[in-house]
Amino acid sequence: MGAFVHRVPATRNSILLFPLRCPPAQPEPSFTSLASPPGPDLEAAPQPGQFSFETDAEPENDPTMKSLPSESFVGANPASVVSAIARGAVREPRAGFAVFFVLALVAVSGPARAAGPVLAGEAISAAGGDLIVHPINHATLALQWKGLTIYVDPVGGVGRFADLPRPDLILLTDIHGDHLDAATLKAIVSDQTKLVAPPAAAEQLPADLRPRITVLANGQTNTLLGVAIEAVPAYNLAADRQKFHARGRGNGYVLTLGGKRVYLSGDTEDIPEMRALKQIDVAFVCMNLPYTMTVDQAASAVREFKPKIVYPYHCRGSDLEKFQKLVGDDPGIDVRLRDWYKP
Repeated sequence: MGAFVHRVPATRNSILLFPLRCPPAQPEPSFTSLASPPGPDLEAAPQPGQFSFETDAEPENDPTMKSLPSESFVGANPASVVSAIARGAVREPRAGFAVFFVLALVAVSGPARAAGPVLAGEAISAAGGDLIVHPINHATLALQWKGLTIYVDPVGGVGRFADLPRPDLILLTDIHGDHLDAATLKAIVSDQTKLVAPPAAAEQLPADLRPRITVLANGQTNTLLGVAIEAVPAYNLAADRQKFHARGRGNGYVLTLGGKRVYLSGDTEDIPEMRALKQIDVAFVCMNLPYTMTVDQAASAVREFKPKIVYPYHCRGSDLEKFQKLVGDDPGIDVRLRDWYKP
């Protein structure tokens, strides 16, 4: 039987597209099921509560339909279905519209991302599924949303990531060894992994990683794998610390995914660009001397840009309980203290 049968259960929002067999001369089409799996007999007559699509096309005039009864709608390919709808051959208008809509959706949406391993961590409600936060060590963390796994500054060797899903996207913030480790990167990437880095960091990566890098300087934006990425400044203010992080070299990032805005500070002090941030849902803010800023500076900045949730990170030797106390309760900020330095 050289075609596929469309059956639409009478429930309001369920549509099924079931591939059966195609003519030898045509490639096998690919369709997506938007409801429950098919029953054991796809070729059985429509049951009560199902729509059957009917066509006025004569089998002898359509070589792809010769073996099919004309009283039940059978489309040999999407073009046949749309053609039948267009010429009014479909008896059930609602069903015809449903098929047309699904075919259009499949055509424009492309293949869906395969579900990968689930990242363990803290779940933050987001559109389309929870945003998962997984602290790893110091400046290194992982995020996951809708099966998309993001690593930030992965360093420390492949063993640190052995139990985690492979990254789809990696964000690098700076050139220092606690943010950039070429050996670790080469060990953890897959063929599909994409990297984002500031120019200075991109220049330090080996040649075999460079084709997968998107270079973003401060103020530049891009969208990769459905995640909007804005590179924001990260630098030292104090004269005696500017040698650690010169202005324009490193990046912080603001990510937008699942309707949430996530700020990753990178190595920075409480710069004006941080204090001017708006509508941040989740923030990761550094604090450690002599390289970044004091707990007091970090708390002051957080109270100003008011993220809904803040994780102090990159915080070795810092008094995090003091940070939490300085932020206080009145701004409505959820301060989440986690152990970033487990053995």
